Amino acid sequence: RLHHRDFVEIDGNADVEDDDTHNLEWKGKLRLWQIQDRLIYFMCTLLLAFCIFFNVVFIANVTVEDGIAWCICVVTSMAQTVFGVPFLMSFVVFMGTLLVQPSMRVHRESSQ
Repeated sequence: RLHHRDFVEIDGNADVEDDDTHNLEWKGKLRLWQIQDRLIYFMCTLLLAFCIFFNVVFIANVTVEDGIAWCICVVTSMAQTVFGVPFLMSFVVFMGTLLVQPSMRVHRESSQ
């Protein structure tokens, strides 16, 4: 079973007597969320620092020729990811649209 979201409902029409309890409950919930956010930011920063450290140590232990070859591979891979994949996806969607456009059945179903 998949996890479902839990929504917190805050009663805006709290009685005057319940106002202090309501505020304390809300402040406690808000404080918990802030602590969770700080923990997530800390863990992500720690992971990024480790990744940077790992790459720097790797690059420091490579010969110049291997470093240049590695740099070329990185640039090529980034170019494929940044330019190649979006271009390919756009091309496939565009060609699919052109192939389906003359179909009368598609026109009938899309006009309903």
